[in-house]
Amino acid sequence: MANPQPEDFPWTVLSKQVPWYGAATGYYGMLPEALREIGIACDVITPRSGLAVRLAGKCWSWLNGLPVRHQSAAFAEWSFLRRFERRRAPGLMLALEDNLPLLSLRRFARGAPRRLIGVIHYPAEFWTEAMLRNLSRLRSALVLYRADTAFFERYVGPGRVRFVPHGVDLVRFAPGEPPLSGGSAAPRFLAVGQFGRDFPLLLAVFRRLREMLPECELDIVGVHHAAAEQPVRELAALPGVTIHRQCSHEQLLELYRRTTLMLLPLRACGANNALVEALACGVPVVATDTDGVRDYGGETVFPVVPPGDAAAMAGEVIALVSDGARRRAIGFAGRQFAEGNLGWRHVALKHQEAVRGLCADEPGVGS
Repeated sequence: MANPQPEDFPWTVLSKQVPWYGAATGYYGMLPEALREIGIACDVITPRSGLAVRLAGKCWSWLNGLPVRHQSAAFAEWSFLRRFERRRAPGLMLALEDNLPLLSLRRFARGAPRRLIGVIHYPAEFWTEAMLRNLSRLRSALVLYRADTAFFERYVGPGRVRFVPHGVDLVRFAPGEPPLSGGSAAPRFLAVGQFGRDFPLLLAVFRRLREMLPECELDIVGVHHAAAEQPVRELAALPGVTIHRQCSHEQLLELYRRTTLMLLPLRACGANNALVEALACGVPVVATDTDGVRDYGGETVFPVVPPGDAAAMAGEVIALVSDGARRRAIGFAGRQFAEGNLGWRHVALKHQEAVRGLCADEPGVGS
């Protein structure tokens, strides 16, 4: 009889709620579905609302000396840990940065089991000393970009951090017909998301673009927490800028399909949900060259510019606006890259392969 594999038994998966992603997008909701589609049973735990849940989470946190935080997340961690410890199969924490307090438990003082695997999203520059102390108790991790693998291995262990790609729904995010608008319409640009974004750079870039392309417009989506920041407020006051405070999947897809190109000014970036969606929709992208951008086609598929360089980003955008053939070629190449590397089935298989490798030397896994 063949040796059992980790996927022969249900994986315990700790996820999170991110309501603004919608049903068709986001790593936390889509990955478990994709794992099930390739035959891996998943017992998924997500934080739930309710007074009883919060009280139970608060009691568990207090008994274990954990920090005060959103107690529905603490209750989800407690539920995850109880189910994980009853099994000999892998446990995945899909948002490790949110669940790092779990690793401060006394039972992990000498290190967590290797089958307990955390998925790292934040670039190294966002990690504090306190976060890294908890990370040092982990023995297996997945990263969604390659650039900081050696950094994280200093804490998790040599060879104990594996790269896996982020994914995108290639059916729900796809080019329109035609994929890019033509004619003499004014250029329309799109910026999506807030985490790790360089809003001062976006402000400087769009001001330059308005000087050279007075009729150009900018749609901004997903700045829920950043709306009060000064650069975003200044952007909102500029002619031609629309900030979409509420955006359904259909509205977001329409914005992708009608934009001339997407601006992605970044301070730091691991994987990027907006980037993979734009690629799947055949949208040309101009991005800051930082952290994980090159794992998702930066330089090879779409142009990148140095961090903080407004002149370079605006210049690249103007060049693409002026060269429709090159712009369409970049959009087509982005869709091809997404089809070859970012479909959820492909991503789930890469996770399966990485988890097999990380669990290969864990005593008793799958037995």
